[in-house]
Amino acid sequence: MIIMIVLATLSWCQTFYCYDASLQKPPLLPCISINKQCQLGNNILLIIIQSLGPVIIMTVFSLLTLRNVQNSGSIVMPSALSSTSSTPIRAKDRQLITMLLFQTALFAVCTVLVPFYNFYMYLTFHTIKSIYRLTIENFILQLCIFFTVTPYATAFYLYAISGEIFRRELRKYFVELCRKIGIQMRLPVENTTIRLVAQAIRRIPRTIDHY
Repeated sequence: MIIMIVLATLSWCQTFYCYDASLQKPPLLPCISINKQCQLGNNILLIIIQSLGPVIIMTVFSLLTLRNVQNSGSIVMPSALSSTSSTPIRAKDRQLITMLLFQTALFAVCTVLVPFYNFYMYLTFHTIKSIYRLTIENFILQLCIFFTVTPYATAFYLYAISGEIFRRELRKYFVELCRKIGIQMRLPVENTTIRLVAQAIRRIPRTIDHY
C-alpha cells in the first residue's frame, strides 16, 4: 500500500508545475499542459500508468493464477486416474485463457485511446484550428473517454460471451432464483386455500346441529 502511494505521488507530482488553472488564452486552456514538454511527459505517464502498466500486471497475475490452479489440480488429482479426466481440466483452462485474453485485449484497446488522442494534441499544439475541427476533436475526445470506462462496465457481458463455465453457473443461479420466486408466489395461494378449507370444516358441525 505504501509503495503504491509513493509511486502515485511521484507519477503525478508534475501536475503542480505542468498545469495552471488560470490559463484562458487558446490553446492554453484550464486543465491543459502549459507547454509541449509537459504535454509529452503527461502522455508518456498516461500510457505507462493507465494503459501498459495495468495490462502487464493483469496479464502476469492472471497467468500466475492460472498456473497455480493447474498445479493445485495436478497435486489433488491422483495419478492413477485415466487420461480422460484431464480433458475437462484442459477445456476449463482454455476457457479461462480465452476470458483472460478477451478482457486484457479489451482493456488495452480502450485505455490506449486517450493517450493517443493526447499525442495528436501534442503534435498539433500550435496549429490554428477552425471551430468545425475543434468540434470534431471534442467529439472524438468524448468517445475516447467513453471507451476508457467501457471495460469496467462490460466485464459481465465479456464473461458471458467468452466463458462457458460462467454461463453455466449463471444459468444455475437464474434457475434457482426462479424456483425460489415460484415457491414464494405459491405459498400465499396455498395458505389461502388451507384457510378456506379449515373454515369450511369448522362450519360443518354447526350445519349438522342446525338440522
